[in-house]
Amino acid sequence: MDGCATMDIPGLDGNVSENAHQGTSPHNEEEERIKAVPVIRRASHHEIHKVDGLSTVRERMRERGIFEAGTELIMASWKPGREKQYRLHLKRWTQFCSQWEVDPFTPTVEQIINFLSETFRRGVGYECINTARAALSSLGIVVDGRRAGDHPLVVRLLKRVFNLRPAKPRYIETWDVKPVLEKLRGMSPLHSLSLKDLTLKSVMLLALMQAARVQTLQLVTFKGYHRQGF
Repeated sequence: MDGCATMDIPGLDGNVSENAHQGTSPHNEEEERIKAVPVIRRASHHEIHKVDGLSTVRERMRERGIFEAGTELIMASWKPGREKQYRLHLKRWTQFCSQWEVDPFTPTVEQIINFLSETFRRGVGYECINTARAALSSLGIVVDGRRAGDHPLVVRLLKRVFNLRPAKPRYIETWDVKPVLEKLRGMSPLHSLSLKDLTLKSVMLLALMQAARVQTLQLVTFKGYHRQGF
């Protein structure tokens, strides 16, 4: 549910603590301390409205007096991939603000800390919480003269989250390509191969040489290249 990628936020200046490898161990004293961040709850009868993060942001901009043209330009400033990454966090942020009657554009640093702490409690990693921080900064939120994500308390919280749940490498498993290369070498001579085998061999060579993704490979086309035998 929380598939997130590391965002282009300046690197934190903290070092990974010796017990960082323990991850989410319930016996970790510091992690329990973060989990104990107080959150002032509203009355139990309050109903949380189901809102879409980006729609709510658009409505709030209009309420602040930004014309339709300006609102659409601001909303279009996010690239499609970035918008997809931010959407879930903005939705949860607007729900959080609706629940605690907070203006999503003028929160206090304590409210931001509480929101990020609730995200931490869901068991997600550093990358996801860092993306949530970036999403708040992208709204232009300024607290105590600083962008929301750059406030010293927010930076300190992210530093500790990084120590508790450090970012994991994207690829943690590798495989030996030698058997594949030997198989491809045996697929010869080319003129004797079927179109299917020749296509599979070409695609695999492209994948190995360029580390291309499936989305990239499916865009490869031979249109305009008329070779004998095709």
